[in-house]
Amino acid sequence: EEFVRTDRKARRWVDYHLFLSDMIMERIGKLAYAVKEVSEGYLLVGVSYGYTFEWSHPANGHLALGKLLRTPEVDFIAGPPSYKNREAGGSAAFPCPIDSIVLNGKLYISEEDFKTPFSGRQEPDDFNPVINTPQALESVHWRGAGAAFAHQSGIAWMDLWGNGWLNTPGIWQRGAAIREALARRVAAPANTPDVAVFVDERSLSYLVDQRAFQLLVQDVRESVMRSGMSVGFYLLSDFAHREQFPESRLYVFMNAWDVRPEVRSAIKERLQRDGKVLFWLYAAGLFDGGRESLERVREITGIALKPQPFGSKPGTTLLQNRHPLVEALPEKSLAQGGTLEPSYFAIPEDGIVLGEYTETGLPSFVVRNCDSDRPVAERWTSVFLGEPTVTPALFRALGQMAGAHVWSYQDDVVHVREPFLTVHCKQGGTRTIALPEKWSAYNLQTQEWATVDATHLRFNAIDGMTYTFLVGPRNDIETLLQTPMDDLLRVDEIPARTENTIRLDQLNFDVSVVQLDEFMEDSWSDDFADDLLLRPSAMDLDAPALDDDFGRDMSPRTTSRERGRGRGRTASIDEFSAKGEVAEDGSMSMNVVFRKRE
Repeated sequence: EEFVRTDRKARRWVDYHLFLSDMIMERIGKLAYAVKEVSEGYLLVGVSYGYTFEWSHPANGHLALGKLLRTPEVDFIAGPPSYKNREAGGSAAFPCPIDSIVLNGKLYISEEDFKTPFSGRQEPDDFNPVINTPQALESVHWRGAGAAFAHQSGIAWMDLWGNGWLNTPGIWQRGAAIREALARRVAAPANTPDVAVFVDERSLSYLVDQRAFQLLVQDVRESVMRSGMSVGFYLLSDFAHREQFPESRLYVFMNAWDVRPEVRSAIKERLQRDGKVLFWLYAAGLFDGGRESLERVREITGIALKPQPFGSKPGTTLLQNRHPLVEALPEKSLAQGGTLEPSYFAIPEDGIVLGEYTETGLPSFVVRNCDSDRPVAERWTSVFLGEPTVTPALFRALGQMAGAHVWSYQDDVVHVREPFLTVHCKQGGTRTIALPEKWSAYNLQTQEWATVDATHLRFNAIDGMTYTFLVGPRNDIETLLQTPMDDLLRVDEIPARTENTIRLDQLNFDVSVVQLDEFMEDSWSDDFADDLLLRPSAMDLDAPALDDDFGRDMSPRTTSRERGRGRGRTASIDEFSAKGEVAEDGSMSMNVVFRKRE
């Protein structure tokens, strides 16, 4: 009945989903190490992995991308753009948080297996739509190139069946032009996005209702890509494992359901400052390492959340209709409400209530200016929306609230990271692109100046076509265009790789390590048997006696569950020595790892 697994007994399913992904990641890591070892580090290793945005079933094995990106033997990640909307006019969204790849020092390669009619053959992969015209194929090729320019990734054009999908001179001429533009991308500075969108792959292991994946993950990805802003997509775990993280203005949390202590600390330290805007959709902070922790959600959101009363119907009535965020949402869709259970309401404190659940009157849409009484550098804004409904206009309004630059207002797919700007048009008509003051635009496809020293770029768009520009001060663009290709591609010496890694990565624990004395003995019960490897109340730490032939403690306080787990052969002193220490007097000590229950 719930969109995620909240019952403690259901935790076994969550653990199994994580186990599948971790085992696959571990096997990939071992294979990559073997390749590096045999080739003495000469060969590069790539993996088709990380379909975080594509597969809604949590047993997909693709929920360990963060750990794979921290595997030094893996050099690049590959994956195809979404098959759902890859025709001309669609977004052809990437399957993984693409900007995490670069942040972790790897390369992402988009496997663009666009099917064409040039072969004249029928292939059995009916999930892959045919790009029917040469004009549409040119458009989708430049759309993929625009994504590579903006997100510092690579492209692989693929003829999966070897039937001649790419067998025309015009395609290879286009490939040469895109290859040259990619080389110039290497020479251009790497700018940070104004908007950072986070997906938490480990939280997806809790998922039950696959509609939640569509509403809270895929729909958010689609709307943000059509918001007309500079956007980056990251893993939530990047906060805890990267020393340096891009400074954006708006941070979007699409599924921050399981917020672990290290991520919680990073959010409070890195984001709750400098006027940043944090947007939380539907729910946040439900768990902390598998334990329910909704009571602590205010630490990261600035807004306390609670589940609505049992059986309460969703559906929101918007208030303050002149507020920019309210104007950006469809009132009719919000009034009908979503289909996910349960829904959550906000305790606004000193916030502004923009919407309330129609049935209960509890706040469902809240904006709070946090720490408003502190210096400007310590202020930040939190926005919570309890309905799983988003639009490109909503993200534009959030971006403008945060001070982000909006390049396009017409819901086209926009990939932008200066000096590269790509617009893939949803439909035909006049387009107006907002430029910073006195900027110029150079059309990479026609190799002509589109505008010079202006505040707007205007052109007439054709339905489903792509337009790619270099934007910036004219002198900077001319310098980039005039640089010889040989200089762009020549590497005199291999640059040192920036570490940018928090050293705790090497522990790789999913649960925190705590000391035995952090627990209160009178708080133990049999409910904790699944959490602890050993129960302190059942241990004689001074003299660990073996009470029977099998090394089990058979005292009355030992439960039947513990006695059952003790079946097996006798553990010798030598075996204890491998895990612990044996003193000169023959006494033994052991190091024990516990899970801490909050």
